[in-house]
Amino acid sequence: MAAGDDPGKVTRHVKHVSLDRVHLLKPIYGRADDDPGVRLNLAKELRDRWKSPDVDALETATLFELVKAPGNVPGATWSPLLSPPAGRDEAAEYAGNVLAARMVLPFLVEHIQTQTDGIIKPVTYSDLARLVGWVKADGNAYAVGVGKVLGVVIDLIAVGTRDWPEEMRPPHITSIVVAKSGANAGLPSDGVKGYWPGFEALTPSEKRAKVRDEHTRILAYGPKWLEVLDSVGLGPLPAPVVLDPSNGKHKRYGWGGGESEEHKQLRLDVLARPELFGLKDTLLSETEYPLLSGDRLDVFYRSQTRWVGVEVKSIRSGDDDLERGIYQCVKYAAVMGAQAAANESDSAEVQITAILVVQKQLSDDLEALAMKLGVNWMVLAPGHFS
Repeated sequence: MAAGDDPGKVTRHVKHVSLDRVHLLKPIYGRADDDPGVRLNLAKELRDRWKSPDVDALETATLFELVKAPGNVPGATWSPLLSPPAGRDEAAEYAGNVLAARMVLPFLVEHIQTQTDGIIKPVTYSDLARLVGWVKADGNAYAVGVGKVLGVVIDLIAVGTRDWPEEMRPPHITSIVVAKSGANAGLPSDGVKGYWPGFEALTPSEKRAKVRDEHTRILAYGPKWLEVLDSVGLGPLPAPVVLDPSNGKHKRYGWGGGESEEHKQLRLDVLARPELFGLKDTLLSETEYPLLSGDRLDVFYRSQTRWVGVEVKSIRSGDDDLERGIYQCVKYAAVMGAQAAANESDSAEVQITAILVVQKQLSDDLEALAMKLGVNWMVLAPGHFS
């Protein structure tokens, strides 16, 4: 606040502190619900003190008031095992990265908690940059340095779970953070070589397979991720609120389990239309049909002369999951062929087909892969059955 009649000769003291990107503090510290500028009548106070109706001080900043913390304060449970590097600037940078990491870890766990269809939608480095407020003047994310934050996330988890038995240690949650573009689009950076030695030497397909396997382990770890949050002093997450459109009630997803509405609707629509695949007089039409390999077909048809297995991928599936679908079809065709050969006396007359049904065009690379592997696909855009 300023005191005195002459703007050139006034005394000032700090009564309120302005912080940039205060919205990032809201889930941690809390903010008053009302506008403190209105409640305190600051515009009038400034006009009276400056003796001038021309007051623009309130137009250049957002006023806010922090209230009692509703949750854990970042850094309150600082561990001496996480010693910052020597040097004043590096230490300050590291302390900032720790604060950012304590925002990122709960975000990643919550992201996993809300996934469906057994897949994880990747998070990009840009997504995390925006989460922690690293945004350039043009509004684009400034992702340089996010890798260091993820390194601190790994450190936090290592410290929090250091006394856990080896078999209870969590998988590498930071592997769900991937590059948005470039040669490694859809893959984590080579920084993961810290826990996956030799990752940088793998072929792109080998990297995708390794990451996909890790994502399966991350989903399977399930509610134990909440124990990881507790171990680093970040407390439990609120249960995600997702409404079931069929009844308006809360839908509970189980860490990648459950089925998205898009996938379910596509699966049932395909089941009801065997004619899409040139089938007539089917002897069996079944969804989630079990194979002896332990897999389940989204849709299975059997006629006198044909076995048709269908893998459906909804509009929610990205290229990574679509690629997985292509390889799933290769596997399903082989298993169905083996079952027919083992159990059908006339197996030589049974035609085996595994088809991928998607809701968007495959990329050129995926089309080339499907053709190379002999996998047929069909595009049924959202609304096709309306």
